[in-house]
Amino acid sequence: MSARIWSGVRSSLKKSTADIPGHPPALHLSPTSPVRKKAAAGARHHRHRGAGHHGRTAYRVAAAVLAISLWLPVLPALGQFANPVQSVPIAAFDDIVRRSENCLVVVMAAWCHPCIEELPHLNALDRKYRPRGLKTVGISLDYAGPEAMQPIIDNLKIGFPIYWTGEAVIEKYAITKIPLLLFVRNGRILRRVHGGRDSAAIEKEIMAFLETP
Repeated sequence: MSARIWSGVRSSLKKSTADIPGHPPALHLSPTSPVRKKAAAGARHHRHRGAGHHGRTAYRVAAAVLAISLWLPVLPALGQFANPVQSVPIAAFDDIVRRSENCLVVVMAAWCHPCIEELPHLNALDRKYRPRGLKTVGISLDYAGPEAMQPIIDNLKIGFPIYWTGEAVIEKYAITKIPLLLFVRNGRILRRVHGGRDSAAIEKEIMAFLETP
């Protein structure tokens, strides 16, 4: 090879690697080279896999958006209680009891296991004897407020109203222990029933109360 030709080759290689100091001379492959064909095929395969991945990602995002849009109208209702435990002053609760001709006051607390056990019986008996003039109301003694009893009321689907007045009700109604059922007629306590009882025993007490002149 003549000196002129070698000089031209070196000049061309220097220009092709000028941007990368210390880089080896660039290798120029012809379009029909096996190496170049293999590299092109790999690039096409990579593009195809990338398109599939992006397609699956887009599908998952669309599905998630659809699920959220379907649940959004329902979410506000989840925070609403069918029978909220109501916080009222003791005077308001006392007025509710006094204005009821035949009132059954159910004294309870979230930490009182026997109280919770008799609630389903009381709930069923309330539905049975409400048409006969019995008004059932619950009063919670929980120090934590009305929120303490709420999950239990929701879980058991208790239908009669539940109130919370703080500690004032304990002195007002002379409550010393629970579970406690108070049978009240026109504001006057006729009978106190302590201790958790089964459905038959509670129903017997209710019938006797309603039949008492």
